[in-house]
Amino acid sequence: MNRFQVNIDAPKAGWLRIRIAGRGGEICITASDVPADGFYDLVSSMRALYEFGGSKVVRLHEEPDWIEISFSKVDNKLVVEAANSDGAPVRLEAGFDTGCREFARRFKFLLEEVGYAVFAKEWQHRLPRDEIRKFWAYFE
Repeated sequence: MNRFQVNIDAPKAGWLRIRIAGRGGEICITASDVPADGFYDLVSSMRALYEFGGSKVVRLHEEPDWIEISFSKVDNKLVVEAANSDGAPVRLEAGFDTGCREFARRFKFLLEEVGYAVFAKEWQHRLPRDEIRKFWAYFE
């Protein structure tokens, strides 16, 4: 796969499936809503990365383990690194604006199509709508 894609399914009963794919493979995570709100961390980290650059690490709980995803801005590219399901490292790259826009687009989809109430009920945490709106504003 050459095209960078981010898919984040609507949460169901405390589980949220995230798939990031592109040249280099794919990272698939089924995150749990406990003990922490990893989705909020993902949204706020992507926004901070876009605004300030550098790198961010997001920890998502995949019972019984945690998975760490590293997001970095390197030479105007978005670099996403994590281990896939068999533990092999995966490194994905996209143009920085293109990759960040793809994340913002999926966050906006959850806000508009899934909705605040449904998201909160299924994820047991509030949808970070202000963070999503501020992040999406860069791409309007």
